[in-house]
Amino acid sequence: MAGQTGTEWTLRAKIKTGTISWAWVDAVLAQDNAVLLAEIHGLARDGGPCCGTVPVLGGGWKVLSKPKV
Repeated sequence: MAGQTGTEWTLRAKIKTGTISWAWVDAVLAQDNAVLLAEIHGLARDGGPCCGTVPVLGGGWKVLSKPKV
């Protein structure tokens, strides 16, 4: 549940972080509005939330500059 209350699910997705390079970390830290983004498929085959180790989609981790609000 990862601290979430009021849910019937007790599953969690795990995402491997070993492919995050120091260059990406430096790029995120150098910008006020940057984040490190990974996309995953959030649903399991049965329609519930994914769980266990899940692959990162779309070619892996990306540095994303968020628009300032």
